[in-house]
Amino acid sequence: MATFFVLSCAATEYSYPKNLSQYAPLAASRVSTFGESPLEGLVHRTLYNMSSFGVFDHLAFTVNGSAVVLFGEAFHPFLKEDAAELVAALPGVGQVVNLITFLPNSPADNSIRIAVFRAIYSHPSMSSYSTVGSGGAIHIVVNGGKVSLEGEVGSNVDSRRALSLARGLPGVVSVTNHLTVGH
Repeated sequence: MATFFVLSCAATEYSYPKNLSQYAPLAASRVSTFGESPLEGLVHRTLYNMSSFGVFDHLAFTVNGSAVVLFGEAFHPFLKEDAAELVAALPGVGQVVNLITFLPNSPADNSIRIAVFRAIYSHPSMSSYSTVGSGGAIHIVVNGGKVSLEGEVGSNVDSRRALSLARGLPGVVSVTNHLTVGH
């Protein structure tokens, strides 16, 4: 049985501005039948603990037997290859298909990333998502002015609030809400 799982994690700085994702919150959203195979848990832990995985990245994977397919969007330049190499080295992984795409490091998209990050994480009722163990982090994926909110929140109200806060910011063309509500 194939399994789909989405991850969200913290990143270290590279050559990007420090305020983008250096201290991003950690979380994993539940979008699958996670836990049906030990390999799923191993892949999840491996990707979850990558130091280059940040609040402006979105990773997902499927596991079908010993084959792992990685997909999502990466802002950090090393994330795509690092993820594939780490997963390929795991015991039980026979094949890795890497479909992770890169997000543009453009001034316009970076401005949107910062604006959405500030709007969401500085809101008094959303600040709990900036700490580990709060039900999940909201990840902000920006490509060509289009914003996608990924991750897990504690309630439908928080999901709608994050969407509302991201809309209407300068440069934002559209916002898609992929936030899931945790249990």
